[in-house]
Amino acid sequence: MNSTAIDPTLLATLLNALNGTSLVLPVGSSLIGSADYTAIAAAYCGYNGPPFFNQCLGICPNADVSGIGVRYSFYFNSVANAVLVAVSPSDAAAGAWSSTILTAALIGPALLQKAQVNMTLHHAYIVAGLGTLSSVSSLATAPMVPIWRGRRQATRLDAVYAIDDAESERGRVVLAVALMIQIVLVFAWVTLLFVNPQYAQPECSGITLLVWLGGSQTASYIDKHNYAGWVTWLFSYAAVTAAFGVVMVYSCQSKVHDSPRESLTGWRFWFKDWWAGVDHDSHYRIRIAILGSKCVAGLIVLAYAMMAEWQIHLNRKMILPAPGGEDRIGNFSQAAAVLLSISPLWPLWMAWSDIRQHNDPANHGAHQQEGSGASSNEGQFGSAVVMLAPSPHDNPNNTEASRYHFLEVATAQSRYAQVSSEDLDSESGTSATGQSHGSRSGQRRGHLANGSEISLISEAMQPASV
Repeated sequence: MNSTAIDPTLLATLLNALNGTSLVLPVGSSLIGSADYTAIAAAYCGYNGPPFFNQCLGICPNADVSGIGVRYSFYFNSVANAVLVAVSPSDAAAGAWSSTILTAALIGPALLQKAQVNMTLHHAYIVAGLGTLSSVSSLATAPMVPIWRGRRQATRLDAVYAIDDAESERGRVVLAVALMIQIVLVFAWVTLLFVNPQYAQPECSGITLLVWLGGSQTASYIDKHNYAGWVTWLFSYAAVTAAFGVVMVYSCQSKVHDSPRESLTGWRFWFKDWWAGVDHDSHYRIRIAILGSKCVAGLIVLAYAMMAEWQIHLNRKMILPAPGGEDRIGNFSQAAAVLLSISPLWPLWMAWSDIRQHNDPANHGAHQQEGSGASSNEGQFGSAVVMLAPSPHDNPNNTEASRYHFLEVATAQSRYAQVSSEDLDSESGTSATGQSHGSRSGQRRGHLANGSEISLISEAMQPASV
């Protein structure tokens, strides 16, 4: 809110021009939309001196908090991040940071305004709803980001395929910090609202309509009749955020995220099999629980968005038009919020292009021809590391580069390819040529025409632990 000092004499002159009547005039009044109306509203909102007029002339707008650009940037960013993590989970970490920046840009200045008593009651609870909405959407989608699973993959495949675990560790720390910032900001804001009930325009606080528990009541009525329930509702913002933080911590450790069923296509196939009564997944109960938590998070995000818009609609007649209102994108903060919210569009477009290219029949034919001689066991064993090891008949004078003729991480050809260590151990007693090698390491070996060995080491060679 603008804090420019206005001459009290000038403001008194403008107020006397209305004979002390309220600026909240019925539609059709000659003052609404006129230059006099806008000038008086601007003078009233810009006044920063001692109070001398006890009647509420209207709630001064705060476009940095509840402007249409700010609100819809939060809504769009939440939806875009949910779509991004389903289509391209590897790009979802950037989406989490965009949500963190939006939340910090909203709550950070709001904390300063609240400390200076420049934040109205109406805008204070809009901030609480938008901050919680953004945090819940980020925490609900965070477990699907592949960066949390880097350590387990490195542990299983480190013997044959080097993975930069230090880089993954830095990525996990950065993403965890982003999520923690959102949780701390929501807790700080809710705590400040509870311990510091001082708001700007106190003459307007009592008649401000607040939306809670599916209904709306004035602040004065809540203060007299439902104060205990209101305090509980206030801390529910922080409780919801903390609850999804706990869910995120447990979900990130779950083995179910290692499966490609976390993608949109994978979930579609999984539901078809579940509906048909086919159980190919030992973790289906955990998958149902995780999917249920995401659905609950989506409903909570939708509920907070609807409550924010409903409260703004109920108090719309009290929002003054000065110094520009809240229904148009006319300042830097709203434009910056809109531009930041659309940042996930580029990775979404790239992921969608990759999906279309992958589903192109022409590309399928080319890939099948290229990979026809690579490994006949890819479809059977799913995701595997294929390495051509040196044959005993190779020339010992070959360079280091000739020791390994081929190294490839093969993608899974079947969505049901999960091979346990027991299955591999039971088959590891005999090689593809019928020679017994007695290995219990979970490797299957065969010989190529040129005498080189092929070693298939499945990602699923160790028992899964949730």
